[in-house]
Amino acid sequence: MMKDSRFGQKITLDNVSYVLLKGMVICKEVDKLDDTR
Repeated sequence: MMKDSRFGQKITLDNVSYVLLKGMVICKEVDKLDDTR
């Protein structure tokens, strides 16, 4: 049980960091679009 909960926490942390990275990339792309306009 302990290992399972730890594993779950690690997965959620990885998912959060992945989502944050994706969000940063999207923001950069939006900035580029604004610059070209």
